[in-house]
Amino acid sequence: MTVDQDTFAPSSLRDQHDSDSEEFAYPSPWETSAVCQRWRNLTLSSPGLWPYIQLGAHALALTPYYFDLQFERSGNRPVFLRLDDSLHKRGHSYDITSSILSSEAHRYQGLNLVLTGITTDPLPTELMDFPILRKLRIMSCADTRAFQTAAQLTHLSIGGGLDLEAPFAQFNPWTKLQFLHFNEVYILPSTLLAILRQAPNIYALDLDRCGSSFVEGEELHMAVVTLPSLRYLHLHFGVYRFTSQILATRINDTHLDHLKVSEVDAGDLQAVAMFLGSRSGSAHVTAFKLVSSWRYSVTEASLLESVLLSVLRGLPALQRLYIHLQGGYGHYTLNPL
Repeated sequence: MTVDQDTFAPSSLRDQHDSDSEEFAYPSPWETSAVCQRWRNLTLSSPGLWPYIQLGAHALALTPYYFDLQFERSGNRPVFLRLDDSLHKRGHSYDITSSILSSEAHRYQGLNLVLTGITTDPLPTELMDFPILRKLRIMSCADTRAFQTAAQLTHLSIGGGLDLEAPFAQFNPWTKLQFLHFNEVYILPSTLLAILRQAPNIYALDLDRCGSSFVEGEELHMAVVTLPSLRYLHLHFGVYRFTSQILATRINDTHLDHLKVSEVDAGDLQAVAMFLGSRSGSAHVTAFKLVSSWRYSVTEASLLESVLLSVLRGLPALQRLYIHLQGGYGHYTLNPL
């Protein structure tokens, strides 16, 4: 068996729209070095492996010594860190602020932070220097003040049942943002639209269970926001249908390619139809995905089918279609399709 260093090349950070994809997928040098002596030698002589650091539930429970060793062996390469505070469940108390983020902030190019509140030392609130940070994922912690200087940020993912207040729109690194993903986030439509107005380069907008369950009167008359670079859009309706319906009437795009809607009823799909019908960008949509697990009655399914056909007729460039409707009454068949 022959093995070269390419065997250990870390997986590239995935730029795909799918929010379920693992953005920090890479091999662990501690695992590859334990295979055999030859693999150990190759791992030790491959500095490109060491900048990919995992701490927590999905990796070895590394002590500070091993963490520092990975930094040392990675040379001057940019670092990608995945950290979750289940590390503390294993009896390893590690100061996240000073030992992990602060000391090497200038080297981080990717951060995947899952902070469940177990830690006694949460994210720092003081400004830190992240000059090359491009990908940031924060789960279960809404405090982003430490990342205000991340002017090169292109990918931002926030989730975990958070309540993002209006001041969050003042988070500075919006200009170069290309990918924005909110998952289980409470945020007012006005705040969300204020963010989008500052992010003209948004390429993918994934709003999964994001918004508010009610709408203020003035939010129904907010100005349209134009996103000329938008190619992928996911609107989740369900309990946040008012937010998604407002966005469907306030986002103006020109080259949308991939549209996904989830947890919809006929009224929600009607808003989607209006969104597509009032924009020239619908002529470029090549992929449409509809996913819903609601319990539709026969009447509701019939109404949904009628509006869905109207939506599809307005997509002349459609090449890929995925529909999954499954509720308490089983699978539904859309015969006209």
